[in-house]
Amino acid sequence: MVRGVASDILLGVDLGGTKIEIAALDAQGRFLLRERLPTPRGDYAATLEAIAELVRRAEARLGRAEGSARLPLGVGIPGSASPVSGLIRNANSTVLNGMPLHADLERRLGRPVRVHNDANCLAVSEAVDGAGAGARVVFGVILGTGVGAGIAIDGKDWLGRNAVAGEWGHNPLPWQRTSAAWREAPGPLCWCGRQGCLETWLSGPGFAADHAAHTGRRIAAQDVVAAMRAGDAAARASFIRYCDRLARGLAHVVNLLDPEVIVLGGGMSNVRELYDEVPRRWGAWVFSDSVQTRLCGAAHGGAFVVRSALFPDSEEMVKDTKTIVAYALDGRSGSAALDAAHPQFSTAQPWTERFAEFFLLGAEHLLTGIDHILFLIALIISSRRLRDVVFAATCFTVAHSITFLLAALGLVHIGANVVEPAIALSIAAVAGWHLWEERLRRAARRRGEPAPPPSRRAALLRLGIVFGFGLIHGLGFATALKIEEPWSWTLLWSLLVFNLGIEAVQLTVILVVFPPLLLLRRRLPRTATVLGVAVTAVVLLFGLLWFVMRMLGLAGTP
Repeated sequence: MVRGVASDILLGVDLGGTKIEIAALDAQGRFLLRERLPTPRGDYAATLEAIAELVRRAEARLGRAEGSARLPLGVGIPGSASPVSGLIRNANSTVLNGMPLHADLERRLGRPVRVHNDANCLAVSEAVDGAGAGARVVFGVILGTGVGAGIAIDGKDWLGRNAVAGEWGHNPLPWQRTSAAWREAPGPLCWCGRQGCLETWLSGPGFAADHAAHTGRRIAAQDVVAAMRAGDAAARASFIRYCDRLARGLAHVVNLLDPEVIVLGGGMSNVRELYDEVPRRWGAWVFSDSVQTRLCGAAHGGAFVVRSALFPDSEEMVKDTKTIVAYALDGRSGSAALDAAHPQFSTAQPWTERFAEFFLLGAEHLLTGIDHILFLIALIISSRRLRDVVFAATCFTVAHSITFLLAALGLVHIGANVVEPAIALSIAAVAGWHLWEERLRRAARRRGEPAPPPSRRAALLRLGIVFGFGLIHGLGFATALKIEEPWSWTLLWSLLVFNLGIEAVQLTVILVVFPPLLLLRRRLPRTATVLGVAVTAVVLLFGLLWFVMRMLGLAGTP
């Protein structure tokens, strides 16, 4: 909750050089929605309208009707308001400079608005409950379309006497290298009128421009990073120059401020290799025998919200579909499971939560799939010894894992009109197998003969049948997910975790059912036999019923 604001929902806008993004948070700081629009280039009035449109959309999606109480709004901007005139200054989005942005936003939106420097917002946010939590002094850096910084001391922003504390991006690059391999003096011309500002070297466009100057290839910053990761030597050299300059610039900060933590935000902060290369280099420039300063990425910054088009707000048809989304945005990659109740996710979500989501999704699918549960119960009842159930469960697991992964990745496709009846038939077959074996044992007892021991051939045949049925069930598991993404390691990881959830429930069912059944067979063998036959007969009837219903395409089967 923002100090002094009494509301259960807060709106925040990040006004950047290339995009304007809005986020709504609840009282616990959890994201309720996020949306972005491109920043209108060179048009102040259009920028105001874009912010107003994002606010209107957000309040509509949150169910705030026209005329109801307006939600509190904070806006982070490049630059800052002059303490003398109140007009915006020092913004790399130069259309804002000299404008009464604060007053214009309040007039346009009809509510009080808090406007603050975006880098100061980053520093405070990360100092309070982000990557710098617990540190007294945090230096927050934005490496985006422009370069800026803010200072947080004891969780509060430090503005300084002239409200320019942290304006790091418009200091010159220190310790310039003048050789032909570096070409740093006097430096590129900055929009502020000076040459060689850190922003001209360390912004995304500055990184791309340096690469173009050395290679003659004009490509975007993210494409330089991609080329570097693909082994391009020239891109690697450009990246090393970038890291060296960033190390020198941050060493200057350490020498002046000596913060405990330096937090990076903005698009370039998502390049994970920075966090190894920069600390490796900055020690040469810091006036100390050691550097204990921690460099880390922002915990709250650089995130996107991805929403599935399968689940529009007005949709009432799609309720049970689970969709896996794989993404690669601004150096972040991963995957998420979406459904009608949870149609969107944030890329800022920790990987542990993603792991839990896919694990629970797999577990839920087996728990709610009564046909799979009945197959497993029939398999357990038909197993006489612990090793029988272990071998059978292992065969079933290996088989369904193979076809699940192949089908989920789109390498194998068999229609549900074939798979679903086959699953029902497999349930009936395993139950029927057990009833047939019990019939043979009962006949032997009537003749006064011992029950025939299971032959090796029969045991192998049983395992082969279980393996075959496992292949069919794996295809059924894959129908729980709708996957339209190309193959990737991220997608494979997600599917393996989903499968792990299935295995956990399967193991739980075995541990819950088999030991009591084994004990009952030893203490009350006749009761165990009668109970096993009764349960298996019910499973057989359900399997046959579902088979017929699924063949006929009738509704109501699980």
